[in-house]
Amino acid sequence: MPGDAAGGWWPSIPAGGSLTTEFHDLSPSSPGKQALRMNASASGQTAAVVSNFDAWEGKSFVQLNGTYTLGFRAKGVGGSNLLDVSIARLDRKHSVVNYLHHKIQLSSRWQDYSYKFDAKEDGTYSGTVQVSFSATGASVLLDDASLMEAANADNPTDFRNAVVNRLRELKPGVLRYMDNG
Repeated sequence: MPGDAAGGWWPSIPAGGSLTTEFHDLSPSSPGKQALRMNASASGQTAAVVSNFDAWEGKSFVQLNGTYTLGFRAKGVGGSNLLDVSIARLDRKHSVVNYLHHKIQLSSRWQDYSYKFDAKEDGTYSGTVQVSFSATGASVLLDDASLMEAANADNPTDFRNAVVNRLRELKPGVLRYMDNG
């Protein structure tokens, strides 16, 4: 969101941490004009952002099945310069399924990070998928976060493999974007 780098995320800032928008110290590799500053360098502070998807209780519209890559840019700017990154499915039937969890020691320069993981959900998984970035005792800059499925060799599109496969089965004559105004 322009002017609100935490927009679209669920913020968590207990014990005096803060999330602000950074307009000046940006990655030279980023096409954007802002980054998220996560300030939590004092003892006991935490600043975190979480993104949830597939969040219908008891239903799943996105089964994670394949190889995925979490990518982002980050820079340490104070305290321990540690960034905790995780991806998990919060599922009642299968409990919590942790797909990715890393504590990353950030440098004082912008760097690109990329972490792959495999998931084999079989249609029985439901509950929220949660992507989390958290700084405790650290201040960091975060930008350009993405979670992408590796495309199959026969999928030259930006759509997920499951979507392309279903479209091949359905053979629709036209795809269009519906704009309600």
